Amino acid sequence: MTMSDLILFALGIYQIKQARSYFGEYIRRNGSFVVELYSETMVPGTLSSHESILIRGRIKSRHHSNKIYYTYILISARQDNWENSIEGYYCSCICGIRTVGCCAHVMTIVWYLGWARHQNNVVAPASFLDDILIREEE
Repeated sequence: MTMSDLILFALGIYQIKQARSYFGEYIRRNGSFVVELYSETMVPGTLSSHESILIRGRIKSRHHSNKIYYTYILISARQDNWENSIEGYYCSCICGIRTVGCCAHVMTIVWYLGWARHQNNVVAPASFLDDILIREEE
């Protein structure tokens, strides 16, 4: 995906900026970003007759420290372009049931899988602040 594709999918840049921040928070904490993959390639109950892949992400809430949102994305394994490959998505957040656009949690997964992991160097926002420490010697 290109950045223009992401903007089109999200219907703007707000969710993309949020996705970068969510990603940066995970990278800072444990150095990795985990996306879970459903082990079966044919997902029961889908309307399509081709193979589909169900992925799940766990995104921690920015507002509640103990809240984790589960994000599900159904991806067609047989499509060549991204417009037809994302069959559906859902997030357990309050905005996750959108029919137009997507929430920042869904965008975090799409942004990472479709764009960020293919880049040479993706840094967390304001990561230069992580190296600034003022220590008082005793």
